[in-house]
Amino acid sequence: MIPSEEGRGIPNEPLHSLDMLPQRPARDRAHVTISDVGPLPEIAERWIRPAEVPPIRRWIMRTRALAADGLVRPDVGELAEILAAVAMDGTRAPRGERVWDVRRRRDGSLVQVKSVWHLPHRRRQNLGDIAEGFAGDIWVVEFERDLSVQSVRTLPGAAFAGRRLRVRDAASGVPVQGWEPAAAALGLLKARRRARPGAAS
Repeated sequence: MIPSEEGRGIPNEPLHSLDMLPQRPARDRAHVTISDVGPLPEIAERWIRPAEVPPIRRWIMRTRALAADGLVRPDVGELAEILAAVAMDGTRAPRGERVWDVRRRRDGSLVQVKSVWHLPHRRRQNLGDIAEGFAGDIWVVEFERDLSVQSVRTLPGAAFAGRRLRVRDAASGVPVQGWEPAAAALGLLKARRRARPGAAS
């Protein structure tokens, strides 16, 4: 039974309309709108500190689990940018930046990050446009079906500036060295199968 405002009960029957629920007078109900909340804070250029990696890892692991169950469609571009920023100890671009995604802290050089998620039903051909005059590096992060990182390749930005980068262009890139520790810290490596007890070594 669901108690009503007068203390009487409502039979436990399926509720086909919100009108069946007890309602307070409209003048007593508080309405919250976007204008009440105010503008969203601007996301400035940001360095991911080592202490911030574990909570990001927990979020990534939950995201991978939900994606495996088909409950969410994750933004692999976000995952790729986080990986690149942690791997090169760089800062992520402020929100709305269209030319670059990560800035290396050691020398200030810029990197644009692209991502490919290999799914059976997806036949993506283009990875997006490279800004006119961009002279930094391009990182292409490839994800397997389970959202583990398969490979990371780099291309010279100047060669593709003002053009649309294609998936087949990425295949000609040079493999990036040393990204695996960052991927491991973020939970973006393929899970290893545990050996069964008594299995032959």
